[in-house]
Amino acid sequence: MKLSETARSNSKEVAQYINTFVETFKKKVENLEMKLNVKRESLTSHVTESIKRSEQTLSNIEKKALRYKNLFDLASKFGSMKHKVVLQFLASKLMKELEADDCIKKNSTLIIKCVHTVSTEDIENTMDQCSVSKSVQTRLRIVQR
Repeated sequence: MKLSETARSNSKEVAQYINTFVETFKKKVENLEMKLNVKRESLTSHVTESIKRSEQTLSNIEKKALRYKNLFDLASKFGSMKHKVVLQFLASKLMKELEADDCIKKNSTLIIKCVHTVSTEDIENTMDQCSVSKSVQTRLRIVQR
């Protein structure tokens, strides 16, 4: 009888020890999960912010490209040579923005691809045809660089 009582009390102690161990283990796992989540957040937050900025920049450039495309269509139908020079200059500035951002360059869309790069020489030739002054052409070269 004493043996069975001793066994029963020992089994209660063992069960209590196991329960305590399991609870401690659960708390440690929860703490580790919280620490890992905080670490993951800190590591990924700058990446997600960068992605959001790139997406916003891409969206802005797509809007500009669409506006320039519409302006090119209007200028080709109704515009003068001077209008075309201005639009070519604006398009070349847009393409400079594209070349500056590698992420956008990789993910450029059809909207952006519709705006073609116009070389500085082409713009200068068109300006010569419109008899635009040399000082304006010099400023154009400075801005293009």
